[in-house]
Amino acid sequence: MSKAPTRCMLANLIVWLFVLLPTPALAQGGLQGPGPNQGPTSLTVFETADFSGSGICAACHGNLKDGQGNDVSIDTLSSPPNRLIFGPFVQPLQRPMQPDSGFAPAPGGHVTDSALCGSCHTLYTPSVWADGTPVGFEFPEQTTYLEWAHSSFARSCQDCHLPAAAGAVVISNRPRRLTSRSPFGQHHFVGGNSFMVGLLKTNARALGVTAEPAHFDGTISRTLSQLQQKTALLTVAAMRIGDRLEVTVGVENLAGHKLPSGLPSRRSWLHVSVTDGQGVVVFESGRPRADGSIEGNDADDIDPSTWEPHYDIDLAGATGSMDITVELLYQTVSYPFIVDLAQDETDLVNQFMVMYDPAENAPLRLGVEHASAP
Repeated sequence: MSKAPTRCMLANLIVWLFVLLPTPALAQGGLQGPGPNQGPTSLTVFETADFSGSGICAACHGNLKDGQGNDVSIDTLSSPPNRLIFGPFVQPLQRPMQPDSGFAPAPGGHVTDSALCGSCHTLYTPSVWADGTPVGFEFPEQTTYLEWAHSSFARSCQDCHLPAAAGAVVISNRPRRLTSRSPFGQHHFVGGNSFMVGLLKTNARALGVTAEPAHFDGTISRTLSQLQQKTALLTVAAMRIGDRLEVTVGVENLAGHKLPSGLPSRRSWLHVSVTDGQGVVVFESGRPRADGSIEGNDADDIDPSTWEPHYDIDLAGATGSMDITVELLYQTVSYPFIVDLAQDETDLVNQFMVMYDPAENAPLRLGVEHASAP
């Protein structure tokens, strides 16, 4: 009997817990970008990267670009005060940043290139068989940058996730002679994860998070705005033929990558309901439950070998016009992912579950459309 690769929960857990839980000092290393000569970022790189003393800014602005303009990597070998920190503007002033922080400002147009984002958002993780033995190759777990690179999307990662400010911006109050500069990308970094931001807010004291509740609320608001207004376009058309109802649903992805993308814990689905002229529910599929699972979903929760079948809607006995409602729903942390994760019962998983269990994991509605069939 052939073996099949099992889940790769470790990578996702580490990414979450880098944000959620205190971590010890990490050994010195560097992050390699997805250039043709280096390959994608590996999970082992996250386990060895050293950001201590550099601030999170260096994770992006500390990226070096090679002489051929292909690969990017974080410089963790230079010593203060000569560690380079890059920005999009020419002739940056050196003081007071260099003597105060140990970073030397340098011009680097590559910080506006989507390939910079790919240095983290192309993640390969080790994979193992069901018995725990290594498969022998790394699995492309998160390929958001590669999805964008192979798409026809005309905008960069920065265009959506670091939206340009209206007009020029003075980026610091020191030195006083610093003039305003444009363009300036607002460092919002919102994506598709309002749930985890809410978890941080709720557990801020336990996690030692110092941000104010208003800061969390601002990030959640921007995330919801992007998800609900800029992510997908939903269309619905319906036709009644005798006792049969044909419903055609179109979902246009407005993002520059797959929907959903990134962490494999995410999922999106259609919640479809049909009622007759008396308000009687004739058909429903995809209703979310309070625990985050999907009611009647044959592909969910228990047996991963099953799948959701095609449905023929029989209108025998239904009266009046048929009203159809279709919702496009999205969940950051899917129910089967959590069920699977909880089985590991490590200290870190248990700490996460203590925060997750009381949280509301209702899916977000990315769009809703209605149609009727006389």
